Amino acid sequence: MLNQCLACLFVIFSLNLMSAQKIYHNEWINPNQTYYKIKVHEEGVYRISKNTLEKHQIMAEGSAYKMFFAGEEIPIYVSNNNTFAENDFIEFYGDKLNGDFDRQLFKSPDHQLHQFESLFTDTATYFLTIDTLSKNLNIPKPQTI
Repeated sequence: MLNQCLACLFVIFSLNLMSAQKIYHNEWINPNQTYYKIKVHEEGVYRISKNTLEKHQIMAEGSAYKMFFAGEEIPIYVSNNNTFAENDFIEFYGDKLNGDFDRQLFKSPDHQLHQFESLFTDTATYFLTIDTLSKNLNIPKPQTI
């Protein structure tokens, strides 16, 4: 009887702990990595040169770079998967901030003023990091014929 009561209390306590956990939408962040902000305010392809990476001390093998936007990894093109030479670079497609994030401010999505523009800013923030432990979402190099 006592064992059954203890088991019941344990289950109830565990369920309360699980339901008390909050979601902050930052689960994609690895606290053991450093993230570098890249601000984008218009649509286009952006290039980060080796010189810029060196200047900010963000040097690694090309295959180790990883880019995030809105909590998800986005594909990037890295000109060299090994050690960067003088003309190597990282490229990614970036776009200004739209109204997707603002949707959560409204009780009904129909009340949102404009779905393609944010109420706060047009600047989107992308995050570059170095991850040597997992496979990164890099765009493969084109095949030469």
